[in-house]
Amino acid sequence: TEEELKNEFRAVNFIWNKFGFDFIIRNIDFSLIEEKQKFEYICNETELMGWFYSHYTFPDNKTIIIFTNERTCENMGEGIHFGSNQTILITKHQDNNNFTWTIIHELGHRLGLLDKALYSGEINLMTHDGCIKYTYPTNLNKKQVEIILNNKRE
Repeated sequence: TEEELKNEFRAVNFIWNKFGFDFIIRNIDFSLIEEKQKFEYICNETELMGWFYSHYTFPDNKTIIIFTNERTCENMGEGIHFGSNQTILITKHQDNNNFTWTIIHELGHRLGLLDKALYSGEINLMTHDGCIKYTYPTNLNKKQVEIILNNKRE
């Protein structure tokens, strides 16, 4: 619902405000994807991105977040950042206990941050893999903060 999304973004902004960012929801479209079964079992991020771009037009320089109640495949993550058009696909499903954190992490990509491997030993907001299943790190290192401040845009 619209209220659920607004609540999620209050929690998202609670973290991102610490770094000088405030994400604003400009438009909510609750349209249903009629051909859901055609993308539901795509297990490759590039193919999934291609499917969305072939079915929908996404404006440049806007962040589009697509929420779905289904994970496309077990081997795909809970959030996928599509890159150049700044499209983010976030799945919410029964076992996703860190839905808000997934949004926060994927918006980090929107601000120019890359994933940080778990084996690096540095656990923070951009670390992916196993740790995010159990903890919700919200810190960033100095270099990451510099990157997002240099990429600050409306």
